[in-house]
Amino acid sequence: MHNQIVDIALAAAGLVLTIFAITWHKHLSGQQVVDIAAEKLGVALKTDAFGLVVLLGCLMVITGIFFRYQKYEDKTKTLEAEKKVWEQFAQDQKTYNLQLNLIFPAGDQPDPANSKLVFKAYIQKKGESEVQLNHTAGFTTGLGGIIVAFEKLNYGDKLYVEIEGGQKKWRSDEIITPAAHLRMYAIK
Repeated sequence: MHNQIVDIALAAAGLVLTIFAITWHKHLSGQQVVDIAAEKLGVALKTDAFGLVVLLGCLMVITGIFFRYQKYEDKTKTLEAEKKVWEQFAQDQKTYNLQLNLIFPAGDQPDPANSKLVFKAYIQKKGESEVQLNHTAGFTTGLGGIIVAFEKLNYGDKLYVEIEGGQKKWRSDEIITPAAHLRMYAIK
């Protein structure tokens, strides 16, 4: 806050000084105040009081504006970094519900009407190394096959499904939420 006041005060003082010079133009003109020459550098400055006051006023305004916007760029960079953190946080807090149709190899699928089928859904939460049995997944069987429904999944959770029936056991591919694999078929 203190630096903002200094920046604004510097710019305002420069503006006042420039307005003062323009207002008192007649009194300040003609009095030679500065006569500097550096021939080796090829620089020379020769001005009266009016030019010097205008030059100092403009330098003060420019300096105040420069420091003000330099801090603005730093704040902008900080805000952009914070925005990325909050966007990632929001993404991580979003939950997904997935309903997946299980596709089995032709001629090697379980009978959905078989009451002895054992369904298991596994989940590995994002950032964790342990895979856990998901007790909230729901399985539905019927004419359309077997459907598994997952609720309240987080972005980046890895999951897969296992089904046991008789002497057979099937396991699905792993998917990472919210992405899923779509099997494609040729249609001419």
